[in-house]
Amino acid sequence: MADRFWESYRIGESWTSQGRTVFESDIAQFARVTGEFRPLHVNREYAACHTPFGASIAQRALVLSMTMGIAWQVKMNPRNLTYGVDNVTFPHPLFAGDTIRVHGQVTLKEPYPKRPQYGVVIMRYEAITQRSDIALTCDHKMLIEREVVS
Repeated sequence: MADRFWESYRIGESWTSQGRTVFESDIAQFARVTGEFRPLHVNREYAACHTPFGASIAQRALVLSMTMGIAWQVKMNPRNLTYGVDNVTFPHPLFAGDTIRVHGQVTLKEPYPKRPQYGVVIMRYEAITQRSDIALTCDHKMLIEREVVS
């Protein structure tokens, strides 16, 4: 999908990424970088005894970051600028050892009146585990260069 203009996107087009396994070291490193050391994420004994999950889970912001990174690796379009991420939900937890694949689908395409050299594309992402649980859904709103400016 590299180097695409806005005109080439079609509503309904989709893709699915390769898998990416989440390691305990990812969760620990994310805690170090962000300061989010809640026991739910970094204390196995606490998480096993005091949470409904029975084990430590990945930070929600880590799940979002990984999803966006995986999506970028698939579509790597230098003509794309992130304008926002909306409707973020985390229906199921993500555990160390889980492997996620990201599914993306174009759900909206429209001109961008503020800057006619760009168009808007919204891509719906789902991060799906090896158990087919959805760990995240979100709408990635992108400004994408237009080949032909009206």
